[in-house]
Order: sequence, then C-alpha cells, then structure tokens
Amino acid sequence: MKKQSKIRVGVLFGGKSAEHEISLLSARNIIDAMDREKFDVVLIGVDKQGHWHLNESSQLLLESQNPKLIKLNASGSPLSVAPGTADRALVAPSGPLEGLD
Repeated sequence: MKKQSKIRVGVLFGGKSAEHEISLLSARNIIDAMDREKFDVVLIGVDKQGHWHLNESSQLLLESQNPKLIKLNASGSPLSVAPGTADRALVAPSGPLEGLD
C-alpha cells in the first residue's frame, strides 16, 4: 500500500488586531489538535507591528498557558510575501518556502 504524503498546511495567526492574543490562543488550540501523521504544519506568526515570523511549534508562544501574558515568540525567522510568485510566495532568509497545499 502506497503511503500518502502529508498535506502541507499553513497556520497564520496574530497580527495588529486588538484580538491578537485571542488569535494566538486559537492557533495554539488548532495546532495541538492537528494530526501530525496527516499534516505538515507551517506556523506563521504575525507580531503586533505586522512583521511575519516562521516558527517551530516548540518555540511558538511565550507564556502560552497564561491567557493574560501570552505573546508571540518573535525570534523565529523573518518571513516575507513575494507578490506575483505563486510557487514561491513565502520567502525566509534561507530562500523560498516549499508551497502550501
């Protein structure tokens, strides 16, 4: 039986909104519930200044168990969106990211 490849999913969260912390909590819950056998999860956090960061799940959030203190760990690689390049739209310092499904 042929093994199916994982579906590559991007989770985009955070942002400049007044609901920033709620978005972080929601992302954490979604990520925790995803089946890692079926999905390859790419975590893209947006800080309160609007900067995008590529994070590992283990380094995703600071104070993640305290809703009043939760914040994005902005130490991940900076990430940019390159307009007009559908197959290489997300770019990290190491180069374009593999596409998302």
